[in-house]
Amino acid sequence: QIMENSTTVAKLDLRLDELNTELDSTRGDLRKAEERCKHANKRYELAQTELRDKETIWRIRVEELQRVLEKEREDHKHEIEVAQERADRELKALKEVHESQLKALEGKAAESEQSLRSRIAAAMAALGHQGE
Repeated sequence: QIMENSTTVAKLDLRLDELNTELDSTRGDLRKAEERCKHANKRYELAQTELRDKETIWRIRVEELQRVLEKEREDHKHEIEVAQERADRELKALKEVHESQLKALEGKAAESEQSLRSRIAAAMAALGHQGE
């Protein structure tokens, strides 16, 4: 029985050694996995930081472009207002010139009409004298 117990103890010792070796191997694998996980987390954190930085840069660029666009709109708005005022002044000046020309033509037409009436009256008078 002692021999049997010794053999059983030896077998159990051997199995315990195998399990300890397997446990050490598993612990080693676990440490390696933890290291890979730490590196992966660092890469993830770096990627997140890089993404936030890029997002900030793009947000700043968009804001800058919006300011430039707004300034362009304001500049063009002013240019349009100035052009409109100039066009209004030119239109007013043209209307004044045309009104002046129209009045001058009306005056000439009235003079021509009066002259024509006088000539007709003189012709009628001359015809009336000839008929008498």
